[in-house]
Amino acid sequence: MKIFFATDIHGSEICWRKFLNAAAFYKADLVVLGGDVTGKIMVPIVARNGYWEVTIRGEKRRLENREALEAAAKQLRDRGSYPAIVTPDELDALDTEQAIDERFNTEMTQSLDRWLDMADGKLRGGNIPCILNGGNDDIFEIDPILEASPCVTFAEGKVLDLDGWSMV
Repeated sequence: MKIFFATDIHGSEICWRKFLNAAAFYKADLVVLGGDVTGKIMVPIVARNGYWEVTIRGEKRRLENREALEAAAKQLRDRGSYPAIVTPDELDALDTEQAIDERFNTEMTQSLDRWLDMADGKLRGGNIPCILNGGNDDIFEIDPILEASPCVTFAEGKVLDLDGWSMV
């Protein structure tokens, strides 16, 4: 059995895509992402009248059209950040740690849902088994999402049989 193992992608969508593509590239029978799946940063993209504003790596940008918005969001996602499109009022409402955490968790779980859809397509609808586990930097709210996914196996607290080998 050939296993491809990775860990600590911390929300990087480019690393997620590479992880999913590794199954075919290395002809792996199984892929495992051992933990620290989610990212640590949410970046607000403020929707203005006819454009958007975002600060990426200290550079304030004005995004004039949907293509520029999508390019900025992709750049953020590829580097492990969660782009959050907000109105000025929504940005002002993110004034407490609780409000920030709630929005951050929403962005994180929506991103994970999108990633699991990618996994289903790349791993041939479950023909290539994929085991995912949360890590010390992941929130517990991702656990039921992983557990409910038909295309991955959530490994937390389980003993998995891998063709006669046990994974704990």
